[in-house]
Amino acid sequence: MYSIGTGKEINGYISDTSNRLITHYTKKHVVAPLWVIPNALTLGEVSILFSMLNEILQNEIYTIMKGESLYTKSGNYEYKKLNKFSGRLEFIRTMRNTINHYEPLLPLFVGCINNQTKAIKSSQVYTALCELNDTWHFEPNKSQTFSTTLNINTKLTTYNIPKIRLLEMMKSYSYNKKY
Repeated sequence: MYSIGTGKEINGYISDTSNRLITHYTKKHVVAPLWVIPNALTLGEVSILFSMLNEILQNEIYTIMKGESLYTKSGNYEYKKLNKFSGRLEFIRTMRNTINHYEPLLPLFVGCINNQTKAIKSSQVYTALCELNDTWHFEPNKSQTFSTTLNINTKLTTYNIPKIRLLEMMKSYSYNKKY
């Protein structure tokens, strides 16, 4: 953060920011004000900063985002919830990087399905999408029949049905975001 705000080298590292607001402040005033620096932080850097905060600040952020506390009624801190939340942030960062580098999303999503259960609702992609939009929910086909709501011309098999369910989920999510 110091390197971003001053443009100075620290231990051989100099931040290369192209943020015009920060460049303006470092050229005109030598140091950019603290309120400007978050404009230049990546999602990964924000995630790291979140992990460096103390329990009280992490709980405040978590409470604002999730509407519940990381503290139990007995006053214990729920590290398991925090780890799940941090994991979702990391997966959102991975999704963002995949999209920004024009890489296909389906291989990333398929790799996130639990190989033993093939349950989409227990996958990282499902929980990350729920984190991004808490009003969205996906109900996959509960029956054992091989049917799909997609207009695809392929025979449904036990091998490709998890991938098709992922496509259905992505369609459901994009439709929900549109309306």
